[in-house]
Amino acid sequence: MVSDYIDSLPVASGTTGRFDCPMCGGSKTLSVTNQGHGLVWNCFRATCSWGGAKTQLSTDTFSTLLTRASERPPVRELERPPWWVDVRKNADAVKWLMANGCTDAYQEERAEILYDVKLNRVVFLVYDNFISHARMLIDAAGRTLDDMSPKWYRYGNSSAPFMVEGAENQEIAVVVEDCASACAVSHVSSGFALMGTSLHREQKRVLNHHFDKVYVALDKDASAKAVQIAEEIAPICRVVLLEKDLKLMTPDEIIWVLGR
Repeated sequence: MVSDYIDSLPVASGTTGRFDCPMCGGSKTLSVTNQGHGLVWNCFRATCSWGGAKTQLSTDTFSTLLTRASERPPVRELERPPWWVDVRKNADAVKWLMANGCTDAYQEERAEILYDVKLNRVVFLVYDNFISHARMLIDAAGRTLDDMSPKWYRYGNSSAPFMVEGAENQEIAVVVEDCASACAVSHVSSGFALMGTSLHREQKRVLNHHFDKVYVALDKDASAKAVQIAEEIAPICRVVLLEKDLKLMTPDEIIWVLGR
């Protein structure tokens, strides 16, 4: 049985191993993670994508873990300074939005974007849509319009992602590097910007609890990072390695790349 095959694999607690997939016969395409309290597996072969999970816990222990997982970290409201103004007041900011695939998301009010007069940055507002029922501003990410470092600046200290609800297929998330890419994909699916180098616990919780399917769409140079993220949210995830930046693609190109 397939279940027996998964149980027989030598994967120590807290580690991940790669094995041959019994469903499609792919060589080393099956990723199996031992989370200590259970096993999660996923085949990354495009024609297979077989995955699953099984728990190895007592009822009481499993109930305790579920309770802990449902606990949400406290969030604080980020004060919006008066020098954040309508993005349309700055011609360079408007041009940047147009050149980076953000215009539709802004005009159709899927994303709230302002202009920081003091720092000369395009500001993407981050709300706690999936953390509490009240819509609260908890963070923001600013993209410089000149040579200022860093290129992207985080105004708050939360680990919340920048999310843009899709015009279609809201139940599908596309994990991307930055806010502009999240806006660019939002005409197809919901955009989910990491704004960092790793997937935080709250981000993982949002992806697993609020979406039926997840694409991790990163530059091909970040393939190791993409696979790692996919393994953390398996089995609902598919990796897409990009030859071209999403925010520089046309809508039809994005649809083609995501295979929709």
